[in-house]
Amino acid sequence: MLSAREIFLSLYGVWRLAHLDSGGLAFFNRTPSGALRSFVVAGFVAPVYALDVFVGFRTGQKVSVVPYALVELIAYVMAWVAYPVVLEALSDILRCRENFEEYLTAYNWSIALQNLIFVPLDLVVMLRLVGPDTGQALWLVAFLAMGGFLWFIARNALRVPPLTAAGLVLLDVLLSVLIDGIAARLY
Repeated sequence: MLSAREIFLSLYGVWRLAHLDSGGLAFFNRTPSGALRSFVVAGFVAPVYALDVFVGFRTGQKVSVVPYALVELIAYVMAWVAYPVVLEALSDILRCRENFEEYLTAYNWSIALQNLIFVPLDLVVMLRLVGPDTGQALWLVAFLAMGGFLWFIARNALRVPPLTAAGLVLLDVLLSVLIDGIAARLY
């Protein structure tokens, strides 16, 4: 279980990384057990994500709420697991295995920030508080900023070349699109 101190230090590390300060990496528990415990963030983020899913559910859909929620739950778990599993397998090829736990811990904690940006943005668009064009523009800006943030984390935590870090961000995005696409086809 995570201590309050580890949670605080990890959130502070994300804050520092979000300000493009690679010194933020020092605030994470970069051990294998710290990397494993960082998956607790999925539980912290789940209620926010569930709100997004609930608001996004269309009552006119051909599927009822229970199968929809089940598919979304499975997709949520897959989204948390797929990229780390693939990256762990690639880490030897990329010659960054010794930095994997540090990266995974920072990456998982950064997902909390990612959800704090995208979920409210999704809600604002779905509730039509802004027009579709404004919503798309805001989403694009947030997407590019988060991509840069994740690139910065990959570059500094894994200590890989810039293009490799960019490729890892692209891999993360493609896996997310694949998982979302499969979930959408299931309902």
